[in-house]
Amino acid sequence: PVFLELIHLKSINVSFNRLHKLPASFTLLSQLQVINVSHNMFASLDSVFAGMLQITHVNVSYNFLETLPKEFGACEALEELECSGNPLALPSEEIFKIGPQAVVLYLRQVNIALHTYVLTLSNRHLEVFPEQLAEFDFIRTLDFSHNDIRRLPGALGTMTQLTRLDFSHNNLMSFPLGLDGLSNLISLNLKYN
Repeated sequence: PVFLELIHLKSINVSFNRLHKLPASFTLLSQLQVINVSHNMFASLDSVFAGMLQITHVNVSYNFLETLPKEFGACEALEELECSGNPLALPSEEIFKIGPQAVVLYLRQVNIALHTYVLTLSNRHLEVFPEQLAEFDFIRTLDFSHNDIRRLPGALGTMTQLTRLDFSHNNLMSFPLGLDGLSNLISLNLKYN
């Protein structure tokens, strides 16, 4: 097995390799903290992350994933999950269109947002910022770039732990109100609106 002897491996980057499957021995890498499998051809990553409870950063962006691995829900150390550019059926476009409560419900069900300090929902064709996300006041980085959002709610100002906010490449019609409450904000990206 490819990974049998790599029991101390903490970081792996196999991005840009046209991979569609990982070796079964990948599940033996229980010490992994950082995993980048972006820009490949994965249609599923189910059971790949079983037992990997140390994971803090995962990048599965730009694959062909329709669902996120259920195992992410058990990764309590997860700080950052990047999944842009996938045809995710869960959450589906319909869930995004139903409204913010549906998005928040999905995040709670999968148990990702409760342990994630970085939330990226870029390139999702969102037209409305899910106001209920403001309840997740522990999030430090919020990336809603490359969507179709026209206005930001004042409730965004209650997310006091935010240090980075990216709403670039949207359709904002006015300068967002309520940002004065974001005293920890060090980066604000509003270009191309």
